[in-house]
Amino acid sequence: GRVVGKLLASKLGLNLLDAGIGFGIDVGYQLWLDSSTPYLNNTQRLQRAFWGQGIGSLVSFGIGKGAAKLVGAAIAGPVGLVIGVGVSIAWDLWIAPRIYERPGAVPTRQLAPLNQ
Repeated sequence: GRVVGKLLASKLGLNLLDAGIGFGIDVGYQLWLDSSTPYLNNTQRLQRAFWGQGIGSLVSFGIGKGAAKLVGAAIAGPVGLVIGVGVSIAWDLWIAPRIYERPGAVPTRQLAPLNQ
């Protein structure tokens, strides 16, 4: 318990907690969106959620935090937020669709033939 308390009280621990919350929300949201798609199996749903959204969340968080470190303390928060959101939007527009197009992650019809 003390180790966890020290970790969460530190700046690194709070950053990990922030990143984990974003990761969890993004992965959960993508799983919810894909849950109503009958053409995806569970492996495909997890693949799309983890690689398409979860990794994108961590990348945008890391780049936003890095950008905030590069600027002065007075504008670090707004700069980090704007850059992080920009990276997240770019990920959703250009990178996530490429991940979804990978073999095995595209929803294809997985229905039984009609002539049975």
